[in-house]
Amino acid sequence: MIAPIMGTAVDRVDGPVKVTGAARYAADVAPPHLTHGYLVTSTVAAGTIRGIDLSAAGRSPGVIAIYTPDNPLRLNDQPPGLSTLLGEARPPLQDHEVRYHGQIIGLVVAASFEQARDAAALVTVDYDARTPNASFAGNHDRAVAPPPPACRSASRSTSSPTASARSTRPCAPAT
Repeated sequence: MIAPIMGTAVDRVDGPVKVTGAARYAADVAPPHLTHGYLVTSTVAAGTIRGIDLSAAGRSPGVIAIYTPDNPLRLNDQPPGLSTLLGEARPPLQDHEVRYHGQIIGLVVAASFEQARDAAALVTVDYDARTPNASFAGNHDRAVAPPPPACRSASRSTSSPTASARSTRPCAPAT
């Protein structure tokens, strides 16, 4: 019954360690050989990358690797349907085309988060920028239909942790 608890002080068992700074959090644990990555993103909304200068970033302390379209990560094929689920049809760093502002165009890997972030800020990119086409009026033929909303099936368990995140709309009957 909740009523007797309302209006009464409740001891916070974890209070003293949190206020004194003695509490340990997941971010406080550093496994051996942990590396950190920081994304370099496009500053233009449309265009082509003409060149990327990594010289200053590569000389930064702690930098282990820098990946760009010229030195891409080897990526596995995406499972069918994943691209529409995530809203991104193309894997990052695989070509020089910029399709939107903030597109991933590089990844700096370093010994610490701060080193990766600072080195990423030193990456300079030369673009052949184009005016982005953001009009719906003349682009109906290029539009991509969104994926259908999720539905629940009679065979799907509702006790799974992700079941509550799914839509409760029943699936259309099979034809």
